[in-house]
Amino acid sequence: MKFTRIIYSIWFLLILCLSGCENESEVNIVEKATIKSHKTIKIQNVTVNPVQHATKLLGINLKNMERPNSIEDGYHMVCRMPIIDKLKKSPFALQQWATEKSDEIQSRSYNSLKETLLCLLNTVNGSDYKYKYAPQFQVRKMTLVEAYRYLLRVTNEASNPNSEQLIFNSKLSDEFKNNLSKLILALADASLMTKSAFKNLSKEELIFLEKRPERYFFPNNLRFDFMTGPTDVQYKMVLINRKIDFDKLFEASILLSAAVDTFSENFKNTDETFFQNTTKSEDFDMPLFLPSPLGNIVVLGPGNDEFKGCSAILIDLGGNDKYLGQISTGHLTPGRISISIDRDGDDVYNSQSDRFGQGAGCLSVGILADLSGNDIYIAGDIAQGVGLYGVGLLIDHEGDDYYRMNVLGQGVGLFGIGNLIDNSGNDRYLINSLGQGVGSTMGIGLLCDREGDDKYIAKREETRGRLVAHKNWSHVQGAGLSIRSHKWRRHPSIYGGIGMLSDGAGDDFYYAEKGNCMGSSYFMSVGMLVDHGGDDKYIPESGYGISSAVHWTASAFVDKSGNDVYFGATQTGGVASDRSVAIMADYEGDDIYGPTPEYIRSLVLKEHEDKKNLNDKSIDLLINKKLADVSYGAAKKPNAVGVLVDYKGNDRYYAKNFGWGESCGGVMPPMEPKHWGHALLIDLNGNDFYSKAGRKNNHYHLYDNHGICYDTDYSGQHFFGLETQTYDPFKKNKTHTGEFKQNQNPDRSLIKLKNHNIFRRFSEYGKLVNSGESSVVEIADFLLHSIDNEINRDLTEILAEIVLKTDMSPLLAHNIENLLIAEDPYVRLFSARILGWWNSKRSKGAILDAIKSANYSDSPQRECSDLLWALGKVDQTENYTDLFADYAINDSNHQNRLEALLGLAHYAKNKSSLTNDESKHVLETLLSLIDDDDIIISAYAVKGLEFYGEDAHTLKELKRKMTSTDEYVKRFSAHALIRNGVKEAIPILIRSLTFPSIDTFEHYDHDLAKSLAFYCGVDFPVDTRHDYKTWQEWWDKNGSTVDLNKNLKIMHDIENAFGKENIEEGIRIFENLLLANPDNKVVQKRYLFFCNHWITYNLLTLPVKSRDIITKCIQLQMTMIRLDPENIKYQERLIFFENWLDKL
Repeated sequence: MKFTRIIYSIWFLLILCLSGCENESEVNIVEKATIKSHKTIKIQNVTVNPVQHATKLLGINLKNMERPNSIEDGYHMVCRMPIIDKLKKSPFALQQWATEKSDEIQSRSYNSLKETLLCLLNTVNGSDYKYKYAPQFQVRKMTLVEAYRYLLRVTNEASNPNSEQLIFNSKLSDEFKNNLSKLILALADASLMTKSAFKNLSKEELIFLEKRPERYFFPNNLRFDFMTGPTDVQYKMVLINRKIDFDKLFEASILLSAAVDTFSENFKNTDETFFQNTTKSEDFDMPLFLPSPLGNIVVLGPGNDEFKGCSAILIDLGGNDKYLGQISTGHLTPGRISISIDRDGDDVYNSQSDRFGQGAGCLSVGILADLSGNDIYIAGDIAQGVGLYGVGLLIDHEGDDYYRMNVLGQGVGLFGIGNLIDNSGNDRYLINSLGQGVGSTMGIGLLCDREGDDKYIAKREETRGRLVAHKNWSHVQGAGLSIRSHKWRRHPSIYGGIGMLSDGAGDDFYYAEKGNCMGSSYFMSVGMLVDHGGDDKYIPESGYGISSAVHWTASAFVDKSGNDVYFGATQTGGVASDRSVAIMADYEGDDIYGPTPEYIRSLVLKEHEDKKNLNDKSIDLLINKKLADVSYGAAKKPNAVGVLVDYKGNDRYYAKNFGWGESCGGVMPPMEPKHWGHALLIDLNGNDFYSKAGRKNNHYHLYDNHGICYDTDYSGQHFFGLETQTYDPFKKNKTHTGEFKQNQNPDRSLIKLKNHNIFRRFSEYGKLVNSGESSVVEIADFLLHSIDNEINRDLTEILAEIVLKTDMSPLLAHNIENLLIAEDPYVRLFSARILGWWNSKRSKGAILDAIKSANYSDSPQRECSDLLWALGKVDQTENYTDLFADYAINDSNHQNRLEALLGLAHYAKNKSSLTNDESKHVLETLLSLIDDDDIIISAYAVKGLEFYGEDAHTLKELKRKMTSTDEYVKRFSAHALIRNGVKEAIPILIRSLTFPSIDTFEHYDHDLAKSLAFYCGVDFPVDTRHDYKTWQEWWDKNGSTVDLNKNLKIMHDIENAFGKENIEEGIRIFENLLLANPDNKVVQKRYLFFCNHWITYNLLTLPVKSRDIITKCIQLQMTMIRLDPENIKYQERLIFFENWLDKL
């Protein structure tokens, strides 16, 4: 402990020494101490609103931090869930929404499945939308015999006198029979509704869903694939699910839930003496057994029973019972509903050897209610509150319960709703992956535990079912997820859903072995975890947890009280990745963020107890490796917003000081300067400690003007301005009333899309998409003048999907061109982008007309950057150098200037197609902008000069810019010079490794080390290839021998090989390179990557895996083994492919 404190003291002293004694005032609020581009500033006035001040310093909008739209990067999205788009606009609104929604769930879930269902449906549809359900079971007076006859009648079954006699002979009380009759009535009516819900599906479509209902996550086999891949299977499932009448399905579910709630309440309150005279019937080993086409209706006695199978209704009067098989499973046949209610006893539910069970709904509804007792739930896959194209509900009213299963359960919704509700007790939840509150496409998944000291554990132990979890991702504990196409341009990517975990009172423990956990989200979804009280501990072991948002998504984590401990490895605690929004909030308590050095020291010493040569320095290095990285209010990758807010308490924050280390209000600099994200750590009260350099109690630390750690003792209230009223994401924007213009007479089919019910709109999408081009004119005419952003988003998605299915026909292109001058800015953006992504050459005239339109020059809100981008995409034969140069130099809008400049850089790269005058004009424009006041403009002007290396003045200017204080200008200059044969620029690029941008680490094969490897003709092992000292030492020793021109020739040949669409041509290039350079490690490594890339992203992503495809995989795998014979994984994969081939 003492040693650790000394180390931290030295760190802070170094910071103070670097910062000097410079003191100024900033409007009587702060004192400054500047360190390069970072500032640590003492806060003098604690009455200043911290969030308003922090966001002002960063230059961002407090209430609208909406990220770039997915169409801007070429995504073609389907299955839009508007709540996801709304919640991505502001992390603070997202926090408030999560808190209020969890409060509502905790309040409404008490012993009520119906209220919980209505709450979740209002979550995605808006609070104004009211689901209708017909509670006939509550008002119709029928005896049990009459109710049974009614059930048989609606299922086209003749009455059964023998069974009716069983009812008369039963010793069940009249009160019980009356309650059971109501449950049967609800079953009968709900069965008709669910049948009706699926009536539009063909027999083949039903079989497709029935055969492998988990196929959405496991499209090729029983092993979970990463959520970036081919989307053919998932898109087919989308098309099928659009035919489901979800209104009917949910109304049936609400009806059944209300019936179960009513029965359970009456059942619990029945006098115990009622059961003393209830024995086995004379005809069966149970008080009542009634057959029906929907399944049997069974009443078990008060003893310790064992029951196997699935019934339409199963009631147990008490005892310590054992249930085996697919109990409470409405599955595989529309209308086959299953309800189970157990009154009391310590029961065991075991369906580990089965798929489905314990409140599972697939193409139907399954409900399990256990009213008391310490129960054990053990399952395989698809169980414990899961709805796949259906609704699955599990509610346990009281007791210390144990839940264990494999994959897909404990609150999972996909094209449906899955709930697990536990009202009280010290409970334990175990799962391998994909559960504990997970929502995917058109789905809502909830795990709600109202009280008790609970444990949530997600760990890949032995496989507990048939499905195999992913090795790197858990997707658990309040997680949203979906799938994006690995080739997302011109291929469908799909919105996800909402995953929620809401825990009430109690000291809880959360553990997840892998990522996307604890209120996190992966791709176009929302993940949420709210814990309402207790001293809790959270351990996302491998990171990507506690509100981690990855790929255009939103995540929220809230802990309302208690002294909490947050341990995580990387990307933990309000951390956003590309174009995402993440927030973590802790309302009170003395909290610890990040594993403490003392805790890590104990782990290090235990892991290395057999090593005798450990010294203090090596221990410190090992400790730092395990400290939190890119965590606790941090942003990583383009345009991300990551936030952590701690309201009260004396808190401690531990994070890395070197390595990546951009934590506690830090931003990992992007690969290119146009993609900066933002990060905020705001601590409002308490005496706080930070191990991260520059962060101090009652100071704010500004990180490159993009991140801030703001620690104060704020005495005000309503610090982000939204808390004074309930946050309603569906509230209409005042400037967009959603009303249609008076001169507009939209078709009634489009009006249906204004319905709040997203599931009804989901079905309407399908009808319009299926109508193809016949609906395009109608949609385009409507979009031209509509100012209702919500319906416009839906209609543009429909247009994009029609383009996906039919290609960009002349009719489509013409109607989309008309939308370049639409009223709604989003519609204009969409039309420009989709014309560009589909290279609609015929549209260049319309795009030019839109650019020249007075509307765009007169209104600063109507940027034409998207039009400039589109023009460059649709017409690469004609040159618009004058137009682009004019915008780059003279326009007042930054985005317009940047897009024009990027267009000029493209012309520079292809200057052989320019006339001499055009090429000269481009060069002069680029040179005129390299000293622009806008540093991003300056950087990209420098980057464009790479293609004019033959000009002596250009080289001179590039060398001058290589001394810039801006890292991007310096780096772009060095790259440009190196690619023109200037070897002395290589050391500048090596030193650039000390600037911790995302490409100075492993980054999807687009990192700086890869470029250096090309330039120098050498590469290093993974653990050292990004290390500045390794490269510098090598250069000092070998730099003079580097043949840069030869290495550049090899680089261009390799880039050419990767650009080949024919794999054999690429292989031929690499084999020739190997022949000429047999010892070149760079060639070998790139060849390995080439083979692996073709296997993973080209061959294995084909819908059909033929013998020829697998044979080609084997050939490439053998090449990889030849290049790296020591790699065991390559040999294992070869065996895998050979076994696969044998089975074909």
